[in-house]
Amino acid sequence: MSALERMRVLSAHLRLVSGPAPPSRALREITPAELAEHKTAKSMWLAIDGIVYDMTPFLDDHPGGKRLPLKYGGTDASEVWHSMHRPEILAEHAAPLAIGVLAGSRAAPPTGAPAGARPAARDARAYAASLGACERELRAFIDEENCHPILIRLAWHDSGTYDRALAGRWPECGGANGSIRFDAELAHGANAGLKKAVLYLQPFKDKFIELSWADLIQLGGAIALELAGGPRSPVRYGRVDVESEAGCPPEGRLPSAYPPFPGNVDAATHLRHVFGRMGFSDAEIVALSGAHTLGRAFRERSGVVSEGYGKASATRFTHPDTNRPRADGAAGLGMAGGRSWTERWLAFDNSYYADGLAAGQRGEAGAAGGGGSGAPPRDGALLWMPTDAALHSDPIFRLSASRYAHDARAFATDFASAHAKLAELGSRFDPPEGIVLP
Repeated sequence: MSALERMRVLSAHLRLVSGPAPPSRALREITPAELAEHKTAKSMWLAIDGIVYDMTPFLDDHPGGKRLPLKYGGTDASEVWHSMHRPEILAEHAAPLAIGVLAGSRAAPPTGAPAGARPAARDARAYAASLGACERELRAFIDEENCHPILIRLAWHDSGTYDRALAGRWPECGGANGSIRFDAELAHGANAGLKKAVLYLQPFKDKFIELSWADLIQLGGAIALELAGGPRSPVRYGRVDVESEAGCPPEGRLPSAYPPFPGNVDAATHLRHVFGRMGFSDAEIVALSGAHTLGRAFRERSGVVSEGYGKASATRFTHPDTNRPRADGAAGLGMAGGRSWTERWLAFDNSYYADGLAAGQRGEAGAAGGGGSGAPPRDGALLWMPTDAALHSDPIFRLSASRYAHDARAFATDFASAHAKLAELGSRFDPPEGIVLP
């Protein structure tokens, strides 16, 4: 058995022996010198992402024997660990083994902290209470403003910069770390217009100052989806924020709307490049693309449509006098204007797939290569991009898209799972196991 295979077995074994995560607790600071003392079968510690774990309990049961794990005993094994494991493995399965924070790491107390001081750790119960209070107020705000789509877009664009090739190198790996609140990242072309979403959330951050921006952004997106009639995704909270613009990812990690796509590839390949970099399968790509059942595009933002802000530039589906797109059928749609993918673009359902399937059957969906007409599936007032068409023209994508077109429940279930995964990409949690709202 190779070293890589043995480490994968080690990960699987962790899941069996660690059991449920314990209550949040303060972790003491451990120096590299102290860590280095624990490298024998009697006491073997590892540091991963600044957290020190006592791996001794399962050494005798390790299927590959003690030799491999002991090779890394007493060291910072972050690089080797993340080269072969999903980043959430530790939070999901190894949190009970955490015993301390490695001094000098990003998780350690700031330089100049009093001698013997423990790293600041969240009171998980108090933090969860603040999240709950903020959730209630956000619900009322979103329902009144009808700002569901832009908050979902903000959350997705914060997490969608994740690069699994950089797993373990936080925050270089990108992901849901709150970096999108900084002007440097908001200036990226794909984020045009998202300053408005940050300003929507600013009063909530001012009131619930203890909440991280990363959590507030993902909380807003999750609530918006649910209020639109979507599923309640099993998203964890407790994310740690990046502290400055230095933590912003480079531009170019988010998907493009129209060709030419990077590398001059077709639309389906472009989707696989972008979402594959984050670790998503073909089926998950199709499920996540279903978020286009919500929202609109604007001339002033993405620039892919001729319709802009205001009633004068609205289609009949984005004008308050001619459409009620909310899931509950109530009046109101927020700011008028833009072009939507679906008729009821504030209601989470499977119409995005059903419309596309019908278009494909009429030969209107276009080619996966991005050179299709981009025509909307049923109505010229609806938006339909090459990446939308690719879900129905690519033979692998089409399997999932057709399934969702016929089974709204399957779509909601798969979407909830993929969304929870997206919302946690690249996140660093305190406490390590995260916080789950009831």
